[in-house]
Amino acid sequence: MVVWRVDPPVKASQHSYKYRLAYIEKGVCVLRYDNEAGKGDHKHIGSQESPIIFNDAAHFRAK
Repeated sequence: MVVWRVDPPVKASQHSYKYRLAYIEKGVCVLRYDNEAGKGDHKHIGSQESPIIFNDAAHFRAK
């Protein structure tokens, strides 16, 4: 997991974080969260991509 505090926000995001979190198994990305510029907050599950609501960076911490 990588999180940066940015100013100004990444295009299409409403918060001051740029982030990426990926689970890769045997060289294949199984699950990824990121906020690519222009796409905003979203997740990838296999080849499917869908928007998410990002609350804060603590959202990604293991409990």
